[in-house]
Amino acid sequence: METGKLATAIEIFETTPAAGTGDAAVGDTIEHRRRQSFLDWIAQGGLPDLTDPTGPQKRDPNVPTPDLLRRPQ
Repeated sequence: METGKLATAIEIFETTPAAGTGDAAVGDTIEHRRRQSFLDWIAQGGLPDLTDPTGPQKRDPNVPTPDLLRRPQ
């Protein structure tokens, strides 16, 4: 990892060891992707009751639940 990027990450995540900073960065990236996946799913009609101003609707079965939102079994 580049020294400048590592220094910036240490500042952002307020960590000291490089391993802790890397773990924090990976965790933050995963959470960011999950949030973005969820927002994309909502934009595609994943929660019609919350996004449709005309009232409660049935969820469109053609809009799949993103893999990132599924809980491990």
